[in-house]
Amino acid sequence: MPVSLPIPGPLAAASFVKRYNRFLLQVRLEVTGEVADAHMADPGRLRELLIPGKRLWLRRAADSHRKTQWTAVLVENPTGTGLVSLDTNLPNRLVGKALQEKALDEFKGWVLEKTEVAIGRSRLDFLLAQGENLKLALEVKSVTDRSSTSSAMRGAVL
Repeated sequence: MPVSLPIPGPLAAASFVKRYNRFLLQVRLEVTGEVADAHMADPGRLRELLIPGKRLWLRRAADSHRKTQWTAVLVENPTGTGLVSLDTNLPNRLVGKALQEKALDEFKGWVLEKTEVAIGRSRLDFLLAQGENLKLALEVKSVTDRSSTSSAMRGAVL
């Protein structure tokens, strides 16, 4: 069963110019041609996605006192046939919703018990349970390759 999450907008189209550092991009807004800076929450390299001229979608920052007016939300995938999220929280929100809706066949019989579970000095994304004694810790990570971006999940039975 498909699961979706709304992406708050409105979004403005722009093209990627350059990356200053892990969290700051220079972009050119399509409507005005203005060059602006945009915050990007994803600290990954993303070399296969952040290519000069590649189309991005930005959301205007709600906080007027923020250093940048824009936040990078989406980028065209390398083939130009789809979009990739630059929101590092999206994969966990999407997997969390899918777990709640029991939409992932891989976890049939498992129940979402908790999110953001502290184990020692670490924090895991999800704790699933099957009965009273069987627990599964689940981590979700975004991964990219030359043609797409997806989420990878890794679990360990506790």
